[in-house]
Amino acid sequence: MLKKFEFIYLIALERLVRALLTLYFGIQGLIYSTNRNFIAEEFNLLVKEFSVINQSISNLLLHSQFINLLYKFIKIPSWEWVTIFILITIYGFIVLLESLGLFLKKHWGVLLTFCSTTLWIPIEIYEIVKNIQIWKVIVFVINLIILTYLARIVVLRKNVVKLT
Repeated sequence: MLKKFEFIYLIALERLVRALLTLYFGIQGLIYSTNRNFIAEEFNLLVKEFSVINQSISNLLLHSQFINLLYKFIKIPSWEWVTIFILITIYGFIVLLESLGLFLKKHWGVLLTFCSTTLWIPIEIYEIVKNIQIWKVIVFVINLIILTYLARIVVLRKNVVKLT
């Protein structure tokens, strides 16, 4: 059975995994956003090849919603992609900092995790109201449990977390 303070390690581990995935995605996005012209050229070449093979398939693909969405993504200017992936990378570093603070059982780590988790609650509520799905509700409930636990630590300042 887990002791109370070990729940912090569980939260820290979740934050560490999230940070590593976010950092990987952000850095890979920065790398690929510099090759945007190459991606657009490959996309246009692929569409031309489909039109040579079969005109009906080409028309079907060109007028599908997925291809239209993909084409919109490809046409987004490079500086916007770079900005998006820089922000994703910064968020990854913040989550990594949260994880470090929780592993070290520092009060600032608890406060940082509490604040950043609280900021996502309105977005999660919006997503649930917009399109209810079971996994969204599960993530929302897990975040509420984490917030409740962290709020108790912040308010009561238990000896579990060292003050710095």
